[in-house]
Amino acid sequence: MKPGGKRKGGEKARTVSLLFLALTMILSGCSHYGTGAGSGSETKDLPSSETERDISDGSEDAAYAWISDRIENGGLFTFGYAGTGFDVWEKSIEADITNEKAAWKLTYRSPEGIILRCKAEYRRKFSCVEWLMYFENAGNTDSPVISGIRPLHAVFGDGHGTLTTSTGSSLGASDFEPVTVDLGTTGGFSAKSLNGRSSSCAWPYFMLEKEGGGVVAAIGWTGEWSADFTYEKGAVTADAGMKKTEFYLRPGESVRTPSITLMFWNGDRDSGFNKFRRMILADYTPDDGSGKTTGYLPLIMSGTGCTEKQIYDGIKKCRALGVDFETLWIDAGWFGESGKTWNEQVGNWYVNTEMFPGGNLKSISECLADEGKELLVWFEPERARPGTFFPEKYPQYYLKTSDPSLLVYNFADEGAVDTLIGFMNGFIRKNGITWYRQDCNLNIATIWTAADIREGENRTGISEIKYITGMYRYIDTLLEDNPGLRIDNCASGGLRLDIEMMKRSVPLWRTDYTVSKAGKNSTMDEVRAIAANLSLWLPLSAGGYASEGLYDDYTWRSVLGSGAILGFYSLNSRLYPDGIKQYFLCRRYRTGDFYLMAQGNGDELTKEFSAYGYDLPESGESMIVIFRPDGCKDMRYTAYPKWLDPDAEYTVSVYDTSETFTASGKELVSGGIKVKFKTSKMRASQLIFIEKTSAQK
Repeated sequence: MKPGGKRKGGEKARTVSLLFLALTMILSGCSHYGTGAGSGSETKDLPSSETERDISDGSEDAAYAWISDRIENGGLFTFGYAGTGFDVWEKSIEADITNEKAAWKLTYRSPEGIILRCKAEYRRKFSCVEWLMYFENAGNTDSPVISGIRPLHAVFGDGHGTLTTSTGSSLGASDFEPVTVDLGTTGGFSAKSLNGRSSSCAWPYFMLEKEGGGVVAAIGWTGEWSADFTYEKGAVTADAGMKKTEFYLRPGESVRTPSITLMFWNGDRDSGFNKFRRMILADYTPDDGSGKTTGYLPLIMSGTGCTEKQIYDGIKKCRALGVDFETLWIDAGWFGESGKTWNEQVGNWYVNTEMFPGGNLKSISECLADEGKELLVWFEPERARPGTFFPEKYPQYYLKTSDPSLLVYNFADEGAVDTLIGFMNGFIRKNGITWYRQDCNLNIATIWTAADIREGENRTGISEIKYITGMYRYIDTLLEDNPGLRIDNCASGGLRLDIEMMKRSVPLWRTDYTVSKAGKNSTMDEVRAIAANLSLWLPLSAGGYASEGLYDDYTWRSVLGSGAILGFYSLNSRLYPDGIKQYFLCRRYRTGDFYLMAQGNGDELTKEFSAYGYDLPESGESMIVIFRPDGCKDMRYTAYPKWLDPDAEYTVSVYDTSETFTASGKELVSGGIKVKFKTSKMRASQLIFIEKTSAQK
């Protein structure tokens, strides 16, 4: 391996034509139903200086000018009122403006006593603006009908002609695959989530790009949303919100809307993605209990399906093998009675005494705590089977469905939320849980529709709003009442990854594809691509490995993210202890800047090189991982670390061969790092570290 060589490979983006958009409309009906801190010697935690990266890029003033103009003059949101608009409402503005932040409170009042409050904020650090709307009926009678609420209804001029988003998750090999649209050619683009989960078959994040920069828009709503982007004469009109809202408010009734976040940036597309990743990590990621942002995810050991004795035996085996995991994960199956599947018993929220004779998990959490480890436990409070513990005790808090074997917990009921908070607080404390996993294997949109119908005429959307608002209150209260608690966000995998959930949780399980019937023959190339696609937007994620299993560097490196998951059943793998060493060496890089250097899509995943770069610019350290899959005919690949400083000197170290050489940043950027694989008969990977040693004179 050496610097230099002809450029080859590179990021592939899907350009979507009118034909593709037509196909998207046909496929938009896709549906899916889910199945149901260690001390490692190689660990180097993410320094605080690296979480506080300098992200100034000259877009700060443009972001402030954009939001302040719309606060004053309108053009931020829209809705219908009594079949007309809200132009005649009385408007007032309160502002609190400093050099680094600005906050506004807009208040609109209708003649009938309906109050709209919009809280907007500008943060200079990330050239970010965010706003959230609330409607309240302060009158004594039912309000006129409020409809078509679109929290984002704004125009972006100056040639924002390219839109990039993602497929979201449909529990398939193409989960989170990038989608890029030339709006100047298509004239527009539309997307919508399905089945009541925010990243189901669509992605609530959009990058609008123009020459030299752009804006990233995020829809903060953990339910159903839709978005439309229309291009005309060099300007894009963005319109987003819940799919359908048409309701009156009763006296004293109030509701919130989805939140909207915009981040402006200057530079190329990678600059935009990486600035957004930094913002998510700094401002939209829960802290770790010490007041610091979670800088990485843990090395997780699955004890799912294990008895208490089997867990203790597994912990002993980990000690012997040097597998210094950090969190023990107990997924579905710890509750209820033996002899039934976990899916038959959702709602039996008590510990299975045959598996755990003490009737609790406290002895396990204490054993883990003695070694500096933590306990993660799975719950799915949103659904239950009739006859199980919780719906038998609290029948008034469950909604019946068209399926006689399914009940849904009514988060729209404040009493239901309070009851569940009390129960879960007690369970968390009694059992010493540090990670709470909330799953949702439920097509919940149909439940909201049925609840709206029971509400009567002109109440469309009200049930969803109250349900999502109640769920936010539930999660927020758990976090507030249990300092140090962290939430694992799971909804058949990554089906609820909107920015409101990112404020409250992290995704430790990207997709159920690897455990679903469709993914029974999943490959590590698919798993790796899913992780990389998600990494463009979100810096923290972990997930399962493919059905082929873990057994070498290629499979292990494919599944790694900022966190990683193993299982007691895999402890005979040849991965140990070197695989664990690799994990702790690589983890801190994965929350740095990310560069998708090369990756095919579909069948190309097994025929072309994949390469990913990670950069910690403050420390001058980088990492590149290169994969040569089975079907790739080439033996050589050249990686171009374009992010390096051309005026600096670097040391390049190859983990797999122990080869080391020095070169200037200019040489590495222009000539690349040439990699040669030893054999064409089997797939292989290489791990490369780059460290700035000095600035060139």
